[in-house]
Amino acid sequence: MGNEVPRTRRDAVEQYLRDEILSGTLAPGAPVKDAELARNLNLSITPVREAIVQLISEGLIEALPNKRRRVTVVSDRNAVELMEVLGIVVTALLERAAPRLTVDEVRALGETVARQRRMLAADDIPGSNEAALELLNTLMLAAGHDELRALAEHVIYRALARLHLHPYPELYETWTAGWEETVGYLAAGDSDAAVQRLNRLFWVLAAHLRDGR
Repeated sequence: MGNEVPRTRRDAVEQYLRDEILSGTLAPGAPVKDAELARNLNLSITPVREAIVQLISEGLIEALPNKRRRVTVVSDRNAVELMEVLGIVVTALLERAAPRLTVDEVRALGETVARQRRMLAADDIPGSNEAALELLNTLMLAAGHDELRALAEHVIYRALARLHLHPYPELYETWTAGWEETVGYLAAGDSDAAVQRLNRLFWVLAAHLRDGR
């Protein structure tokens, strides 16, 4: 889910652009010009255009009239909707995965949450995104449901990536504390409490975004 080693020039451009966008180097609304990118990266224009098309499908780049492209601008309303959908899908994953998680997997979840806290504290947004994807990938594997996993992969990757384009650093503590408590309930063997805590986390995050934080 986005952490693979680039295998082609298009893959390399995709990763480069994704990192530039998620780190804020390319800010929301910044123009994305294929010819300029190709020149700066010393590449032909074809892999650059293919990479841009892929990032459009992921929601990180917007296609505008007259063949213009720009880094996606996520409004407050978009952010609320993304958080609500993410909460529905991730809670469903945890509800199915919780009884199947091994002790080692729960421990690994805790370590991943701790790493994400460190990444957020260091303002390392790409690193935080990778940790979040690793966390959720563990839940997808444990859920053991192919259709739910296929749906979750699409929703989770798109939602997390686009939410990072709508900065809400004051909610980072809410996010990490919620996950820490959720994993704590899992470690204690209380799956129902873990699901309820995670569901509440996303409700609180969406409410903050809805109310303008």
